[in-house]
Amino acid sequence: MENKTGKYFKYAIGEIVLVVIGILIALGINDWNEKRKNREHGNMIKQALKAELINDLVLIKVDLKYTETELEINLGYAKRLSDVNANLDTLTKIVRNEYYIGFNGISELDKTTFKSLESTGTLNLIGNDLAKNTQKYYIGREFNIGVINNNNKIYYNLMEPFMLKYPANYFAINGHLREEYWENVDSNQLSGMFNGLLTSRLFNLGVRKRILKETIDKTQKLINQFD
Repeated sequence: MENKTGKYFKYAIGEIVLVVIGILIALGINDWNEKRKNREHGNMIKQALKAELINDLVLIKVDLKYTETELEINLGYAKRLSDVNANLDTLTKIVRNEYYIGFNGISELDKTTFKSLESTGTLNLIGNDLAKNTQKYYIGREFNIGVINNNNKIYYNLMEPFMLKYPANYFAINGHLREEYWENVDSNQLSGMFNGLLTSRLFNLGVRKRILKETIDKTQKLINQFD
């Protein structure tokens, strides 16, 4: 009986050990499958974010090209008006026929994928460090876009009263009435208002150029981290 009982306990313990090992193996397989799924999902997320950033980078470069062109043109106006030979005719010619008073806005930031990941709490599937870098990037982008838009508002606040008084190349009335209007303008007032408008525009473009160049570098660095 003692031998039989001992053998029974050994057998029972062996069965229990096998069951435990089986459970641990099953848990290990499930854990491995879950990690594999998360890796695959994380890679899909990386590719989606990367594609979004690449598209954004194209738009940033277009904005930079426009900004650099506008900056060169408007620096040209400032240089001509600062020349010792500049006079009222120089100013009038620039304001009436050359100066484009409008301003292209900055391209909107597409962060559809990023917002979706944040709302679902799945951004960390790309890795904690990369997730933090991505969050930091988008926070910085939003801030810089806000800076550019605020500078645009300052410019538009100066532009509206100027455009009403000196409609430049948006003059609806042409012919002799237009000529008489410009012959009788207050040169000091025109010079002062245009100086303020041009100064604001140059400041705006200078800040915008710096921000866009920095953004291109930061965007490219983040794109590289997804590879």
